Amino acid sequence: MQDVYEARGVIEPGCVATLAKNRTEENLSELRTALERSRAAERAPVKQMAEQTAFHALIVDMAGNQTLSVLSGMLRHIIDVAHIAHVESDAGTPSGQEALQKGFAAHERIVELIAAKDVERAERLWRKHLLAADDYLLQGDWTLTVYDLMA
Repeated sequence: MQDVYEARGVIEPGCVATLAKNRTEENLSELRTALERSRAAERAPVKQMAEQTAFHALIVDMAGNQTLSVLSGMLRHIIDVAHIAHVESDAGTPSGQEALQKGFAAHERIVELIAAKDVERAERLWRKHLLAADDYLLQGDWTLTVYDLMA
């Protein structure tokens, strides 16, 4: 799984940088709407996690590269399959709530940086956000490999 996370860590920050450089007012509106959907799901942790995952997909899609969107979608699917039980069992716990709150705060901040067209800080923040998400998802005894998922 670490390999999958590394691939995601290559794709998503570059997409954030591209979006920050080329964003439109329509992009900002869509990102803010996605934030509102996530905020509305605050009391439903599993739904909020799904909204946060959708936010990542939205950013990659808005970058405008179809190949990266497909590759990123495949990686997100692998991550979702590997960790759905972990996320569901952690929903509502202090560590789960903290992870969701930190993720949401990073999403709010990334929209601000994209709006400001601050490419370097946006890319740096997204890389840091992904590393924190990876650490959260890999905690505990989650030693699955991609091969295990396909078996």
